[in-house]
Amino acid sequence: MQGITIHQIIKLLDNVAILAIIFCLLSLTYDFFLVLCGISPDKKGRTIFLTAIPAKTRFAIVISARNEEKVLPQLFACLKEQAYPRELFDIFLIADNCTDNTAAVGRRLGAFVYERTNPHKRSKGYALTWFFSYMLEILHKNYDHVVVFDADSLVDKQFLRAMDRRIQSGERVLIGYHDTQNPGENGLTGANALFRLIQARFHRQSRNRLGLSVVAISGTGFSFDIDLLYPKGWQTKTITEDVEFGIQMILKGQRICFVREAIFYDIQTSEFFPMLKQRFRWSVGTAQTMRLYLLPLFSKAIRVDNRYFDPFWFLAKIPCLTFVSVLSIIRLLTRFALETFTIQMIQAEVAKLIFTYFAFVLLLFLLVILEKKPVKDYFKGIFMFPFYGIIWAVIQGIALFVKDTEWHLNTREVVTSAKAREDGLV
Repeated sequence: MQGITIHQIIKLLDNVAILAIIFCLLSLTYDFFLVLCGISPDKKGRTIFLTAIPAKTRFAIVISARNEEKVLPQLFACLKEQAYPRELFDIFLIADNCTDNTAAVGRRLGAFVYERTNPHKRSKGYALTWFFSYMLEILHKNYDHVVVFDADSLVDKQFLRAMDRRIQSGERVLIGYHDTQNPGENGLTGANALFRLIQARFHRQSRNRLGLSVVAISGTGFSFDIDLLYPKGWQTKTITEDVEFGIQMILKGQRICFVREAIFYDIQTSEFFPMLKQRFRWSVGTAQTMRLYLLPLFSKAIRVDNRYFDPFWFLAKIPCLTFVSVLSIIRLLTRFALETFTIQMIQAEVAKLIFTYFAFVLLLFLLVILEKKPVKDYFKGIFMFPFYGIIWAVIQGIALFVKDTEWHLNTREVVTSAKAREDGLV
């Protein structure tokens, strides 16, 4: 009787495993298709960039900063060296809950500066909602597009020019090429830099070539038509305001365009535990976004356009793959407990893992070569990336069970008109 019970358990787990394998194969097939689409260069985008046309777009560059007095001069120097008419862009700095001289440095460097203090609501999402709650009318009258940067970014001098040419070709929401300043510092910075390259080549460029929208906006280096905020303003609720804003734009029927020639850089953390904290925050925010927008995306995909299945699957595969992974682990542990594994069986499982690891490493080498990056700068990261990828996947799975901490803006929290007059805007 006991033997029959064990056999039934194993059979059930094997059936579950088959379904999980089919599910994973379908997911991996789609991801592999995107990889193939990303290999070829984006000739259309390159042609648009190389077509000489007069600059036209008026940009409002918005920077949200908290205690960033040391790095602001580098970003401002990049912005002032833009190969773009200086009269067509202005810089707005939100000094958010700062205890240093961020505001004073911003004013000295020529920005319109707005100081916000609310120790109970300290995030970029709060800062942007607060800023646009009273600045939207002014921006709408004086500018065409808003560009958002983090204070620790560096920007290529062709950034605004590249954005302008894509905007004049009809694009309304755009994300630039997110590169890394320090990929060769250690394995962790290399792995994070590779993540950015994967995003650029196999997530964003591939979707550009397929006519799909970029699924997720990074928190810096993106631009959007100010009309898209009008009249409600910035309305994000999660702690990853960038991902949520991107999904909101997609639900509005906007295609988010990847602009490879609009390059910007950041510095990746070289320490493990700060990286874990940052990744966990991103993962919790993505889970929050999933809860809010999964059903609206599915409804749009069914009723309006099947292209909405792409952003739907981007969010849905997180819980789905987490569930499949947990089931696979349970199956493996159960088989270890109930069956006798031979040395040959264990060797076969280990061989599969080794093959998968080196296949992924080869793909990463290909990616670095395609992106024309120095292999030596990414060498450590290439061999470390699969291990960090597993850690990031575990973090993403754990984040699914973290309580949703939605926030709502206190609409009375606005700057005085005297402050706006002080900076010469009203």
